[in-house]
Amino acid sequence: LELQNEELRATQDQLEQALDRYARLYHQAPVGYLTLDASGIVHQANQTFATMVGRTRAELTGRALADFLVGAEHDVFLGRFTAFFKNPEGKSIDITLRGKDIHGFSARLTGRKEADALLLPRRESVSSVVLLLAIVHDISQQKAMEDALRESEERFRSYYDLGLIGMAISALDKSWVQFNDRLCEILG
Repeated sequence: LELQNEELRATQDQLEQALDRYARLYHQAPVGYLTLDASGIVHQANQTFATMVGRTRAELTGRALADFLVGAEHDVFLGRFTAFFKNPEGKSIDITLRGKDIHGFSARLTGRKEADALLLPRRESVSSVVLLLAIVHDISQQKAMEDALRESEERFRSYYDLGLIGMAISALDKSWVQFNDRLCEILG
C-alpha cells in the first residue's frame, strides 16, 4: 500500500508539473486565447488577451466578447458570430477591440471547435457544452501599414491623374505599360 501511495504521489507530482508547464505556455503565448460558447460568452481567457484589453482574466470570464468591441462593430460581429461559431475552420473575423487606450486596436479572430473537458468547469458536462477556441491576433501594425500604403497609392493616383506633368510607367523591356493624358498632350 505504501508503494502504491508513493507511485500515486509521484504521478500526481508529474501531472502537476505538466499542468504548470501547460499553464505557463497558455498564459504567455504571443497571441490571445479565448474559449467562447455559442452566445460569445468568455469561459476562459489567457493572460495575453487579458493584457490586450486591459482587464484581469477574472473580469473577462462570464462576459460577452462583444462587450469589448468598439462602436458599431458590436452588431456586425453578433451577426457574423453565429456562422463563425458553427464553422470556424478557415475563417477569420477582423474586429476592433477596446484595449488600454480609448481608440482600441485591430484584431483578427480565428477559431477552432473545442469540447475539451479540461477547459470546462467541473459542474458542466462535456456533451452539453460546445465551445470555440478563438485565437486573437493584434493586427494593428499590419492595418496601419495597409492604411499608409493605400494613402500613398491614392496620393500617387491623384498626381498621376491630375496630369500636371507627363508620366509613364514602363516595363523592363522599356515598353510603355501606362501613361497619363498630360504625356499624350506633351508628345502630341
